[in-house]
Amino acid sequence: MPTPPKKIPAALASLLLLAAGSTHLNAQAGDQRDRAGQVQEEVWKEIDVPPAPILTPEEAMQSFYIEPGYRLELVAAEPLVNDPVAIAWDEHGRLWAAEMWAYMPDVDGTGEHEPVSRVVILEDEDGDGKMDRSTVYLDQLVMPRAISIVKGGALIADPPNLYFCQDTDGDLIADSKTVVARYAAEGNVEHAENGLLRGLDNWLYNAKSSRRLKFEGGRIQEQATKFRGQWGITQDDYGRLYYNTNSFYLYGDMVPWENVSQHPGREARAGMSFPVVPDRTVHPARVTPGVNRGYREGVLNPDFRLNTVTAVSAPTIARGHRYPDRVQGGAFIPEPSGNVVSRFELHFDGLEVKAEKALHSHPKWGDIEFLSSTDERFRPVATAVGPDGFVYVVDMYRGILQHKTYLTTFLRKQIIERGLDQPVGLGRIYRIVHESDDKSREGPELANLPPTELVPYLAHQNGWVRDTAQRLIVDSQSQAPELLQSLVKSTAIGSELGRIHALWTLEGLGAIDLDTLAFAYQKGSGWIQTNVLRISPPLLNTAKKNNHPLWSIYEQSLSHPSRRVKLQAVSLLSAISDESYRLNAITSLDAGTLADPYCIDAIVSALHRQEVQFLESATAHSDPAKLSPIVSALSEAIFRAKDSDSAALYIEIALSESTSSSLRSAIVDGFEIPLGGKNVRPLKLAKAPSPLPAPGTPLFQAFTWLDKIDPDAVVEFQYSDADLAGMERGKASYANLCAICHNQNGEGTPSLAPTLVGSEWVTGSKERLALVVGQGLTGPIEVNGELWNSTMPPHAQHPALTGEKLNDLLNYLRGSWGNNASPFGAGEARSYLEKHNERSEPWTAEELDELDLSEES
Repeated sequence: MPTPPKKIPAALASLLLLAAGSTHLNAQAGDQRDRAGQVQEEVWKEIDVPPAPILTPEEAMQSFYIEPGYRLELVAAEPLVNDPVAIAWDEHGRLWAAEMWAYMPDVDGTGEHEPVSRVVILEDEDGDGKMDRSTVYLDQLVMPRAISIVKGGALIADPPNLYFCQDTDGDLIADSKTVVARYAAEGNVEHAENGLLRGLDNWLYNAKSSRRLKFEGGRIQEQATKFRGQWGITQDDYGRLYYNTNSFYLYGDMVPWENVSQHPGREARAGMSFPVVPDRTVHPARVTPGVNRGYREGVLNPDFRLNTVTAVSAPTIARGHRYPDRVQGGAFIPEPSGNVVSRFELHFDGLEVKAEKALHSHPKWGDIEFLSSTDERFRPVATAVGPDGFVYVVDMYRGILQHKTYLTTFLRKQIIERGLDQPVGLGRIYRIVHESDDKSREGPELANLPPTELVPYLAHQNGWVRDTAQRLIVDSQSQAPELLQSLVKSTAIGSELGRIHALWTLEGLGAIDLDTLAFAYQKGSGWIQTNVLRISPPLLNTAKKNNHPLWSIYEQSLSHPSRRVKLQAVSLLSAISDESYRLNAITSLDAGTLADPYCIDAIVSALHRQEVQFLESATAHSDPAKLSPIVSALSEAIFRAKDSDSAALYIEIALSESTSSSLRSAIVDGFEIPLGGKNVRPLKLAKAPSPLPAPGTPLFQAFTWLDKIDPDAVVEFQYSDADLAGMERGKASYANLCAICHNQNGEGTPSLAPTLVGSEWVTGSKERLALVVGQGLTGPIEVNGELWNSTMPPHAQHPALTGEKLNDLLNYLRGSWGNNASPFGAGEARSYLEKHNERSEPWTAEELDELDLSEES
């Protein structure tokens, strides 16, 4: 066997990799020079790479290896469906598919901005499980990426807009298309909003997004939410959200973010972006040299199969009812660069989860993934549960997978030489079936049922049916007494999941009331009780005022034996308007709850603007040590929120001899935690503390005041009004181009993009920063001990960064999130780029190290 490709050493540096914006690399001809010091070894010429002919759908079926006990069924193929990337079903059981025809029509992405893409509706006319008819619902789209069926039509995302589309005459062709919101307006095709997942709580959630949406009355409502994922988002039966990035199988939010996110100085940590599948390895059933950086050591195994995931796409949780119990609630996750779909069984332990991958054996390769193909053109980009309860796999079926923004010379040459660039415009959709199941392939017909007759379907075994019944009832906004009575009854009897859906259906109708919530709680399981509490905030204060039984239930829940129920109750303290009650309730919690990381997030969120009152309560408490974890967390949050007034009072109490040692230590520890981070500068107080903290102590280092004498103080650069105005303009460019990967706070996204906060690549040499942002940067590089193999394309020619706008963006980076470095002068960034105007490829760390760069900062 040939020698594996050699590793190209990377400079060990804290490195900036700006978000991959909507600009792109110039097409890289195969004969362009390699980057200095980096050999893109043509490994595909050294090994026996099987040919990749275009297989007919019937031939493709023979290329699959699937876990014993399962089989794959073909549901649709070209010409019925072409280049599918996302699917959804309506209440008639019709399958909608977003077709991204404009995606990489050739190796250079020629014409990718042309309106040639579509949304089609597929119908199975004879009930045999195969689609027989395809109708173009909406055409003249560019990059459609998400579909959500709503009352009267569908929401269709085609950047930069979200459209509400309606078929008014029943021919399955959209007659109207109305812009209802901006959508996926920032970032390139791989890094922009997608999903439109309707959650259990009646909100639409998106990957690559920090907002959630609700469509009512022809209008979009919008709320801030946690930034999640990259491509695809899914939920389990209890409404927990799951998502991923291209290099990480699955993250999950174990608790609702909205309940623990009120304090500006604390980002909820416990259970957020929980690494459900920390193992990144993948096991294809073929050699896979056709990946973007296959020449680097570690990308391919010694047997030339992909080592770790690089293109993970839209996952789904198996919420149907057609698989064995151990599979139900597990995750199906596609990885198109490895030509596989992985399956994971999820095992919950309290609030957290562990995943177990399902592998099976191949006679040549040993362990392979649940569904593995020997066909290189099998490109599974999405999975979803259908009306029949099975998991469906969306196959974009093509040779070119990598977008031109990141395409390397290595892969471009291979695509051309191996004939992977043509044809495009194919596509398949498959169904995963277990051998123990029957041959029925139809779901229940929900379309023509009145709301009252939909209520029993809220308890259906199939999660898709439950979700759809809930959507139809909520969208009806019916207040018919018979309907409401049926729903109320369904909250108290029947299956656990049916009762939960009935509760949220009433919530969506605006018809939930105190009596219903109280009765459902008293008769419910821990999960039902948790959802009752989650729904209750708008009614809690009324319950308290009227001494309704729901209020007693809430108070009892604060000491509930179930950690989940208790956490949900604690999370709702911020909804209670009685501040005195809130303080007393928190100080009355047991020590274990006060030290629970999940509860600490919730309590700090609830105590926003009550930090001082809580500390005063703690100092007077009979057991202040019990409250120390909260005091420490509040101290940290106050510092991070730059709340100098509250900080001054905390310092005063910390320096008082009458304060207990446990509280003094808690305050000091909380203020000390941020000092270990990047770009942390002392918080300025209105006056000096009395007595003065001792030099060298955390309190001395964390704060500053007028006339403070500190020999270790850092002199900050003072920006002019013109500098600040330019940074404000740069902030908008950052939000549009960079925040999609690096977050609005500059702290990056796990497994996707590293932090910009405190990076010497941002605050150091201005020339280097200009070259990196303007002309691009590629790994492999190591950032704070973590390996990054991403590529940032050049931004110098981006239409949003013309003229001095590039300076503005760079100055925003150098003066934000605690970064404090000298700004670029007029024309300065462009002058550095002119010195290397022949550059056609991104820089590497090694190349930049070799340049005689200006070190001015």
